[in-house]
Amino acid sequence: MRMDYKKNMAHRNKQDVFGVELHDFLVKEATLTEVELAGELGISVGSVRKLKKQIR
Repeated sequence: MRMDYKKNMAHRNKQDVFGVELHDFLVKEATLTEVELAGELGISVGSVRKLKKQIR
């Protein structure tokens, strides 16, 4: 069972960061504020800032 969990985590979708698909984030980032992004994606404003920092 343990190996299955590790295998699943290793092959998880690499685009998901904080549970958010990167492409969706980039599209919405251009038009929405940080607070709107957080509400739209279901994450905190701090997570939005971390994502923006990681992208740049």
